[in-house]
Amino acid sequence: MPKWSSTLCADAGTEYCPCYLAEVGRCVNCSLLSEGSKCECEWTGICIYAEFNFNSKASRLPRSEFQASVAAKTTVGRSTIVLSLAVPRFMAKQLRSPGSFLFLKPASRPHFFDVPLSVMQVSEDNSQVHFAVQIVGAKTHALDQEREAFVARGPFFTGLLGLSNIKMPADEVLIVAKGVSQGRAVHTACYLARRGANVTMATGPGPVRAIFAPDFLDEPNVMVTELPMKPDHSRQDIADLMSSQKWDLIMSAGPDIQHRMISTLASEFAPEARLAYTNNALMCCGEGICGACETAIGESQVRVCKGMPDTEMITF
Repeated sequence: MPKWSSTLCADAGTEYCPCYLAEVGRCVNCSLLSEGSKCECEWTGICIYAEFNFNSKASRLPRSEFQASVAAKTTVGRSTIVLSLAVPRFMAKQLRSPGSFLFLKPASRPHFFDVPLSVMQVSEDNSQVHFAVQIVGAKTHALDQEREAFVARGPFFTGLLGLSNIKMPADEVLIVAKGVSQGRAVHTACYLARRGANVTMATGPGPVRAIFAPDFLDEPNVMVTELPMKPDHSRQDIADLMSSQKWDLIMSAGPDIQHRMISTLASEFAPEARLAYTNNALMCCGEGICGACETAIGESQVRVCKGMPDTEMITF
């Protein structure tokens, strides 16, 4: 059975820590609130174990639910829409961080209609949040059919693996984005560009059969190049981009098969670049309770809706 090891938690040190996992003895960060008998965590912030005891051995308040209304809905590709929602300003501000997402459902539907949606863009005045949504199943069909009111729960912050690599200073960044994951790439590209990075985004249509990212990029130091649909999934084109200059950060936005290709190419053509990937794990509760997101990382099982493992440990 895979062993437990401390994994940095996205919620550590926030208003959402300690959480339900601490109550049931399965904290991803603190060994004393999990399966260990001594302190073995690598967390350098406020002690989670002490906070748990100070809080009468109970979790803090759960994430709130709030109402969101439809501001606009635009078709951008095959069975793909951009859903623009009017949300409270305090929530929009929190969703500016890369990797942010919400659970969203029509207001008239029960909770098992919740869909995790990664943020594509937050409006300048923090009044609206935009999401790219591919309509593929019952939950997303329900979202597409709703015309008025939604219930959202959040914010959540683990939509990206390698978030610490993204938040480190970078001058030259390459983002490879295909399909509906162009939305997640837009959010990260704008974040990096505002911090002074020169971002090259290589985009491909993928299953949505459309390149829509350029329509939502408003930063001057983001350059977009299109990847043609090829039998090798543009492998050679991406390899040429990687070898064309020195990259500080390379991010893959797409399916795990793409992540595997990017990881392999980067080890050959850009070994010094830091890596980041979109988190494609199944998510149902977002709190690490249901276990749907549990993923084998090295010798450990990590609940990646909470834990943020080092990208060096991840294999796809």
